[in-house]
Amino acid sequence: MTAERRLRIGGWAALATAVIAPIELVLVYVVAGDPLRHESSLYALLEVTRLICLLAAVLGLDALFRPIAPRGAQFVVIAGSIGAVVGVLASAAILTQVDAPAVVTVAVLLASILLAAWFIGGGAILMHAGGAFVRIGWPAQLGGVGLILAAVLVALSIQGPGGTTGPSLLNWFQLLGLFIVVYLVRVWSIVVRGRLPGPGIL
Repeated sequence: MTAERRLRIGGWAALATAVIAPIELVLVYVVAGDPLRHESSLYALLEVTRLICLLAAVLGLDALFRPIAPRGAQFVVIAGSIGAVVGVLASAAILTQVDAPAVVTVAVLLASILLAAWFIGGGAILMHAGGAFVRIGWPAQLGGVGLILAAVLVALSIQGPGGTTGPSLLNWFQLLGLFIVVYLVRVWSIVVRGRLPGPGIL
C-alpha cells in the first residue's frame, strides 16, 4: 500500500472518528443519564468502533506527520497505536462483562492519556509546520488536554464543582475534549480534499 493511499484511509478514518465522538457524549448523558457511567453495552460498542477508526487514523496519518518531524511522528504513532489498542481491549472487556472494574478503569485512563498524547503531539507537529497548518493543529492541543482532564475525573468517579445548577467541571472538560472533532475534520479536509482551513470553526 502506498503512503498516499494510507494517508487517504487515515483521513477518512479521522472523519469517522469525528462523527462518532459527539454521539458517544450525547449517549452518556441522554441514555445513561450519568456522565460517570460508561458501562452500557451500546456505549462500549460505539467506543470499540471509534477506537478502531482512530487506530486506522493513527497509522494512516503518520504519513502526514513524518515528513514534517520524523522523530516526533515516531513518538505520536507509538502512543496513539498503543492507546487505541488498550482502549479497544478495555471496551471489549466491558462488552463481555469481565469482572475486573479496577483493571478496566486503569486501562481506560491509560488509553485516554496515550490517545491525548497523539492528539497533542500531532497538533504540535502541524503547528511546527507553520502557516495554515497552525489552524489545523491548535484544536488538537485543546482537545487533548480536555481528554486527559476528563479521563482523570471519570477514573476518580468525581464530577468536580457544579453539576446541580449548571455544568460541572467534568462537563467543561468533556466539552473541551470535543475540540478534537474540529481537528479531525480539518485533517480530513486537507488529506482527502486537499483544502487548508479557511476562516470559521471547521
